[in-house]
Amino acid sequence: MHVFNHIIVWTTEEDGLPSAVLPRITTLLGQALSDGTISVVNSSESFALTFDNIVNKDKALVLCIGTNEYTNALISRETLESLGSESFHIRCQLKDDGSTVVAVNGRNSFEDGPRTENSMKIQPVWSHGNRGLAYGVYAALEELGFAFMHPLAPSIPPAVGLRTVNVTFDEAPRWKKFRAIHYHTQHPLELTPFLQGFGPKGVDDQIGWESQIPEFASFCEWLVANKQNGVEWPLLEGSTWMDWARSDVRIERLKRIVDVGHSYGIMVGVDVPIAFAQQHSFRLTKTGNGDNLDAEVKEIQSSLDWVMKAGFDFLGTESGTSEFTHTSPETMINWMNAAADYVSEKYDITMFIKVHCSAGQVAKGYKDPRTGEDINYNMLPHFASPTLGVLPHTVEPYALDDPAPTYGNKDFKYIPQNGKRPVVFYPETCYWVSVDIDVPLFMPIYFERRFHDLRLLASDEDNSTHKNRMDGQLIFASGWEWGYWLNDALTARAAWNPFVEIKDEKEALRMLLGPLSRHMSTEQDQKDAEDLIIDWTTAEHNLLLLGKLEGKEQYDDISRKNGLGYIVGWDTWDDVSKIIGKLTQPDRLGLVEFKNGENWVEHVADALIKHKDDDVNVDLEYAQYVKPLLLEMDRKFMDLSQRTVALAAKAPAYTKDLWDDIADAGRMTALRIHQVLCLYEYVAELKTKGSNIDLAIEAMETLRTAQEIVKAREPRYRVEANRVACWTGMDAPSQPTAYAFNYLWTVRSLHFWWRDAAKALVPGYSIKQPSFANIIDPVAVGLGSGAMLEFAQDFTGFLSALGVAKDYFDLTEKEPKTPATVFAMIQAGIPSVFRGFFRK
Repeated sequence: MHVFNHIIVWTTEEDGLPSAVLPRITTLLGQALSDGTISVVNSSESFALTFDNIVNKDKALVLCIGTNEYTNALISRETLESLGSESFHIRCQLKDDGSTVVAVNGRNSFEDGPRTENSMKIQPVWSHGNRGLAYGVYAALEELGFAFMHPLAPSIPPAVGLRTVNVTFDEAPRWKKFRAIHYHTQHPLELTPFLQGFGPKGVDDQIGWESQIPEFASFCEWLVANKQNGVEWPLLEGSTWMDWARSDVRIERLKRIVDVGHSYGIMVGVDVPIAFAQQHSFRLTKTGNGDNLDAEVKEIQSSLDWVMKAGFDFLGTESGTSEFTHTSPETMINWMNAAADYVSEKYDITMFIKVHCSAGQVAKGYKDPRTGEDINYNMLPHFASPTLGVLPHTVEPYALDDPAPTYGNKDFKYIPQNGKRPVVFYPETCYWVSVDIDVPLFMPIYFERRFHDLRLLASDEDNSTHKNRMDGQLIFASGWEWGYWLNDALTARAAWNPFVEIKDEKEALRMLLGPLSRHMSTEQDQKDAEDLIIDWTTAEHNLLLLGKLEGKEQYDDISRKNGLGYIVGWDTWDDVSKIIGKLTQPDRLGLVEFKNGENWVEHVADALIKHKDDDVNVDLEYAQYVKPLLLEMDRKFMDLSQRTVALAAKAPAYTKDLWDDIADAGRMTALRIHQVLCLYEYVAELKTKGSNIDLAIEAMETLRTAQEIVKAREPRYRVEANRVACWTGMDAPSQPTAYAFNYLWTVRSLHFWWRDAAKALVPGYSIKQPSFANIIDPVAVGLGSGAMLEFAQDFTGFLSALGVAKDYFDLTEKEPKTPATVFAMIQAGIPSVFRGFFRK
């Protein structure tokens, strides 16, 4: 390692760095220089004067940014112009006087690439700084030892240095138009209140709101460092703050957010649904139903004019009235056309609409050109104006070619269609509520499957006759703790370069992992880090997604035979959805179903039961499929967890926080699997031999260990723990979402762990208690229109048909005491189960 203690940054205003980048990188370099100097110069004369005063020139680094005599000598004009929009080049040279030059140059964003017709509208030349140059600068910082893996916490090395001076970069994005993050503020995440214009004390807390601007700036820096060019989030509108929702104060705060994004060269957009009322959504039309189209169009246009006062660069929107409910196809198409055409003509921007993956809804009279049958309602944009861009959306970790037993789908093979309109791939990197990040589970399978998807899509493009490319990727992100920053960072980078030239996908994956693994101290540790993460993704793909056991063939039907369904969280509404056959997560042989056999839903009205199968022998199903799966998961993930802890101990101090986060998330995953195995084994033995107290104790001891890990990790969250892990109550001043808690409250409380423990260990627990420990208001969260379920005209009547109408709305402002409640329930039936539980 060649270490520097004198750094000269040479750049000029004419080079066009985004305005926030130069002051930010000088700050970062200064933080890493323990004993040295940093200078910024803007001319040959000022450089010569500064450089001549350096005594030990072999310790001097000259970071040349943009066009000057050093960069011109190392990066020719021909080279600079060779790769097109947003490209950059880096060269490194050891000078005769012993100093080291790192030269960076790049090109701004402009209309470029094999497909421009019918694609996303962008500024002909981006006016907020040379984006390619900014990418090159942050790539150079990574070569000098910095890491930008977590959006709120860059890793700053103890010294600035180069491992080799043979540094050459010539890079350009695979997808040039759009590589962006959708930060899902319908969920109560780290930056949700800020992005809605809320301060910590509510909408009137201007000082508190301004205090969080540096966090958003850090996120924007992370976007640039990970070679993204856009960010968006859903705009919300709650009934208790409706008057403020379209106020001048709010629009001014949104303007400032846009300005921060622009200062890093980032395009900023916002998601404004047309009539989609789910989860406190802002709506372009609040009262329209298609009966008065002229008035509805005027309302849509007026709402868009208000939104665009903030200066957004693109917009998103939603179809239907929720993910599962909708208005007539004709009305929806009219609204889509009115919104998309208006912003295209008046503001010269593109509006994208989410194409959700839920199945079972059709648009009568609109034929799917592939099948000749009525098209899935989510695919209605096929018939809309060509100005409307589409965001084909996949959910959870499943790849385009994986079996995907969720949202009523078998797989997502129908998604990749590059039509004659702007198309952006819209996958997820985690799933909140109840699936993974809030359990929590370490799920690097997300970034691996997204990498796989992008390689599939790139291959399809390259092998097509037209060679058209989609406009890019928009990542659905929903939180960063417990290792989910890794999914976002590497999925983002995959859209820049999916390494299609490397045919072996695992070897290509090693290249993608480089920004994380390169900071390990030795080459062997770097390889071990790559091997470890790849082994995690392989085990998760085989066991969690496919249910494929070692040495066995994959089952044709993986429903209830894949590991993910067993370790995700199951809340009240997942239990209800299981009964009615509308699950939004993979199914499982449920603990209550396993306990009670074919009688588990005997009290439910027959018309509602979409899930019951009289031919299923739950005891045989457990013995043949579930138990072998859980046993192999327990063995393999415990081994992976132990390897992760051992490797994290080798991480250098400045990246230790990243690796400790991964190690803790891995431990939680292994513990969750072991808890579930113990609970299922307890039920199995209860049915054949009677209560096995040792299994019950082991399950609860596993939960206790998990609680200790959570307690130790919370102080290491990148924001104050209560901002992301507390119970707020509904409509708290600082809570703009439809939830009564922040996104990691279920981790703090281990809500899903206790709920499963109750199902297995509480004598007499039955499906008649699915609303036990309910934490979600179903109307506020899921169904804005009130038409929650197609077959239920009256929601209370529906719940009555389920046999449990009394307590589904028993959601209080006070934080539920689920652990204490379950503790008492379990102890009443198995008094000795908690011996030693509270030991220090």
